[in-house]
Order: sequence, then structure tokens, then C-alpha cells
Amino acid sequence: MALIAIGVVIVLVAGYLGLAAGAKLPPFSKAAASPSALAACPSGERLQAGQCVAPTLSPSPSATATASASATATPVASPTSSETSLASVLPSYITGSSDDVCQSQSGGDLVAGGESAQELCDLSNNSDVVEDYVLYAGFSTSGTATTYFDTLLSANGMKEGQGDCSTLQLATASDGSSQYCQGGYTTKGGSGSDLVFTGSNDFNLGNGTLVSGLDECLGSTTVDVVAFTDPGYTAVGVALDCEGGEYQAVDEDFTSGDFFLGG
Repeated sequence: MALIAIGVVIVLVAGYLGLAAGAKLPPFSKAAASPSALAACPSGERLQAGQCVAPTLSPSPSATATASASATATPVASPTSSETSLASVLPSYITGSSDDVCQSQSGGDLVAGGESAQELCDLSNNSDVVEDYVLYAGFSTSGTATTYFDTLLSANGMKEGQGDCSTLQLATASDGSSQYCQGGYTTKGGSGSDLVFTGSNDFNLGNGTLVSGLDECLGSTTVDVVAFTDPGYTAVGVALDCEGGEYQAVDEDFTSGDFFLGG
């Protein structure tokens, strides 16, 4: 029986081998091709679905730049005359000579109420000019400056609109002690009110301050005065000649713009 079983197995094996050889079944089939090596991807890429692809980079959150609030420059307003030091805007006609001496005044030396500043310039040692003094009275408002100018008229026997300052035709003061003119003026520096006076050396500058009390005017009998409202500042200027008889020359310096603040 064992021999018969072995024989049957041999027959089956032989039959299969014959069939396999014809059908090219294993072990007679071609060996399966060994898998080809995977294609290498460039550095930084990876193989996906048979293709090299670059990795998708998730953008890293960038820090949001917070703009620092820079201080906005606040424009500084142009100073008004009440905020401006008179000493810093005195005209070069005065400051250009070392012989001229200017002093800031306050308290009892002020010639009017409401003044914000006062400068008295002594030009008596300057042989190149006819003026002995130029006084500047600064005010906070144009109204107070005008009030002071009007006080110069009333305190010295003068009235508005008398004479003609453009031609220096002078009217006689009510007390007969002096001659003067008063009116409006226009020069290349601007416009305002002015007066020209020649006469008594007791010309009252205000608050009881008389020209005759100034050092260079002691003993004089007549004085020349040119007073004006300054077109660029809320101020009144008063130019003085202690000897008298020079009012035409003082007025020429005024109309030339020599006395204007900031000039």
C-alpha cells in the first residue's frame, strides 16, 4: 500500500511539472523584477504619490510691529509782543553802537499802567546820532498801547489830528509852550500813529516822569520828541533830543524806520 501511495504522489508531481512547464507556472515563471531603487529627491523635498514635493511651510507668526507713538510736535505760536523781550528786538540803529546803553525798567520807573516791559536806551554818548534817549513801552494788548499814546497827547496839551506830520507843519499847543503835529503815518515798516513835538522840557512821559528829569536833559529848556505806535508790536516808542531844535532830524530817522522794533 505504501508503494502505491508513493507512486501516486510521483505521478501527481510529474503531471504538475509538465503542466507548469507549459503554462510557465512556478517554478518555470520569470523571476519577478526586483523593485527599482526609489528616486532620490532634492534636499528639503519629500516623495509623495511618486513625485518629489517641497514641504508646505506654515508661516510662523510674525510679530506685529507696534508703531511707537511719536510725539506730535506742537507748533509753537509766533510770540506776540507781550511774550517777546523788548531787549531782544531793539533795532540795530541802537544796538549797533557800543556807545548806546539800554536798560530794562520796572516798578516805579514804568511810565504807564498795564506795561509788560520797558526799555530806556541812552544814546547820549553816540556822536553819530541826534537822539539822546529812545524809550520803548511794551504792552499786553494794542488797546493799552493806544491808551498810553493818547495819554502822551493829553498830558502835554496836544490834541489828535493837529498839524501835518508828513510835511512837519506844526500847530501850537493850547498853553503856547510848544508846537506839535499828530496823525497817522505809513512807512515801509508799516502804519500807526505818531506825533512830533518841540517845546518845553517838562514833557510828561507818564506817571510823573518828566523829560527834564533825565540825566542828559537836566538844565535844558526845550526838547524834541517823536512818539509812535510800533507797527509790528504792541508797543510805543519815544525818541528824545534834549537840546531842542533837532525835531526834523529825529523825525527823518523815524520815517526811515530806524526806531522800529525788530529792525
